[in-house]
Amino acid sequence: MLRGELRIANIDENEVNIANVPDEVSQAGHGVIADRSNERLGHTGRPVILFRKLWERELKALAEGKPLRQWRWTEELVATSGVA
Repeated sequence: MLRGELRIANIDENEVNIANVPDEVSQAGHGVIADRSNERLGHTGRPVILFRKLWERELKALAEGKPLRQWRWTEELVATSGVA
């Protein structure tokens, strides 16, 4: 599907759970996880660093069976994000 050689209409629903196809395509489409161990982010990379730390913390909590943070939109976030 990623190469355009197969369409959903060509999949035999008796062989494949058709509901899983979009998920599998989107996951495979991302490719190999990049090695970022030698990456050096500068000042403009601060949001990336923060986001990665948040993901790391949340995924660690999930793996350990601990509760995850309950994220909420605050008035301040709505005002600065441009999301109505």
